[in-house]
Amino acid sequence: MGDAIVPLEGKRVVKRGVGHYDGVFRPPFVFSRAGNFAMTIRAERDPRFYFRFLLIGLGALAFGLYCVYDGAIGYPGKQERALAYQKYVLDEKNEDKWNAYAAEHGWSTEYPGEPKEAKKHHVDVQMQFWMAGACGLLAFFPLWSVWRSRGRWIELNSTGLTSSWGENVAFDQAVSLDKTKWRSKGIAVLKYRDGTRNRKFVIDDFKFKREPTDKILAELEPRIGLNKISGGPPEGYELVAAEEATVDAEG
Repeated sequence: MGDAIVPLEGKRVVKRGVGHYDGVFRPPFVFSRAGNFAMTIRAERDPRFYFRFLLIGLGALAFGLYCVYDGAIGYPGKQERALAYQKYVLDEKNEDKWNAYAAEHGWSTEYPGEPKEAKKHHVDVQMQFWMAGACGLLAFFPLWSVWRSRGRWIELNSTGLTSSWGENVAFDQAVSLDKTKWRSKGIAVLKYRDGTRNRKFVIDDFKFKREPTDKILAELEPRIGLNKISGGPPEGYELVAAEEATVDAEG
């Protein structure tokens, strides 16, 4: 038994809600006819998508700064207290001198622990700075991603797709539309020809606000040709069994 794509009354109609990657079933939408489209649909970036990158970047940066503090202040200070305690209390047996020295430096008079060997202490301090550098590098990429995303958008107009970063695709440049990841991840990839080059325009309703992005895809499909779509049915159509298609067409 084969599958058929069924339009209703010449419009792109979703008869039943369609499951998407977020687990939500879309209500029936009726979109405009392919030949009657004069509006502009713009999808701004969705801050919720980038919020997690902001948290990751800030968390890595905070941990890196903590490592810098340990390497520059924490570890050397602890080693200094331990060496002083060893000198005055353990070696010279003069606790009063230790108490005075600790008070002079604003330290607690509690036992600070054993001092580390000079070589091990040096390695531990250097390790903190290496960790700080790694955290800084780890923080850079997500924070740069958040920074770059400011003011980004994609837009569908009467001639094709455009974006805030200057990518423009006319409808007649489209080669194919891959929807393999659309239902699971909200990603559709439009492949097009730009002169002699093959390029891609990614439509992602997780990075951009979902409702206008979904509308952009639904309005784009009939304008590039439904025969160019792969990996899933066009928006506004549904795949039904052949027998059901026959009943719907007759009805």
